[in-house]
Amino acid sequence: MYCGEWKNGVFDGWGKLYSPQKSIIKNFNGKWVQGVASGPSTIRFWNNDKFVGTLKNIKANGDGVYYKNNHKFLRGYWKDNRFIKP
Repeated sequence: MYCGEWKNGVFDGWGKLYSPQKSIIKNFNGKWVQGVASGPSTIRFWNNDKFVGTLKNIKANGDGVYYKNNHKFLRGYWKDNRFIKP
């Protein structure tokens, strides 16, 4: 379920996406560009992990923090969903 801004029939602008079924992502709150998650975002996963940072083409790119459900976290720079450096 999506609640947010639309443009030309696709998600575009700020919005929230909720997954009612247990896929990997529980919900997404952030910026969309032409139907693709890109920009400042927060992603919550069904295992209670969370990512807060910048996305580009649905992947973590730039500064961000990945919070694990065991209260540990990775803070730093990300490239294509991979942690590069603190």
